[in-house]
Amino acid sequence: MSAGRSTSGPSTQAATPLARSRRHVDSSSLASRPGHRSLLGAASLSLALAAGTAGPQELRPRAPPPSWGPEVDAYRYLVGNQSKDAGAWTAAAASVRAWTTARDPHSPVYHFRNVEGWLNDPNGLTWDAANGLYHRFYQSRVVGGAFDGRTAWGNSVSPDLVRWKDLPIAMYPDSAWDSEGVFSGNCVVDDADGVPSCVYTGFVGSHATSEGVCARSEDKSWVNWTKADCMDSSRKPNPASAVNSVEEARIMAAAVGAGRRGLLNDQVRERVK
Repeated sequence: MSAGRSTSGPSTQAATPLARSRRHVDSSSLASRPGHRSLLGAASLSLALAAGTAGPQELRPRAPPPSWGPEVDAYRYLVGNQSKDAGAWTAAAASVRAWTTARDPHSPVYHFRNVEGWLNDPNGLTWDAANGLYHRFYQSRVVGGAFDGRTAWGNSVSPDLVRWKDLPIAMYPDSAWDSEGVFSGNCVVDDADGVPSCVYTGFVGSHATSEGVCARSEDKSWVNWTKADCMDSSRKPNPASAVNSVEEARIMAAAVGAGRRGLLNDQVRERVK
């Protein structure tokens, strides 16, 4: 044995502040709560790093989490492939929602939420008289695929504003005018031909270069959309703004003031065609 080292076992050794901290954390009631395990692990590693005692095993990256399950995998496959199969999308999204509700006691049931991931403001709430449905788009952060982490427009429909069904993502950030994100906008149904028509802000990497994008669902499916650049950055009254909301509002106001939504659609139709 080396001189000065106790031979009576670890129980008689004086506890270091680090050891006391670890024992206190490990013996707390939080350790038995699944939601706090990662926090406790991070706290222990932080203490070890501060004390210079963290070994290679503690610094090694953790193993990836287990699969989220076939429901999530199936949904992410549709997202990654930009599927426009409305039936498959509705079924897959419903499975993910049920999967989440069954596992997360805090998951909203009545309040609308994204199928997966980050959710931002609703856009283009529109009454589709031909089919008796309300359409609601919303900013949705894509999970997986080529557009992972970028904002798209999620798509949902309801007969009564209470029961909602998911449709395929309407607008992916897949053009030169919205390559970094599909931001806020609005929609109407064209009075002249019944075609759903939308105007939104396309983000392309900086506030100074955001674009106004027009989109029309020519087949009236609310699933397939044709885009066109309809408001370039020079038309923004405030170059520092990330959005073209003032210009969008001006066009909308002009249409409402004229008592004819077709005024907006004339401009959208002209730019898309």
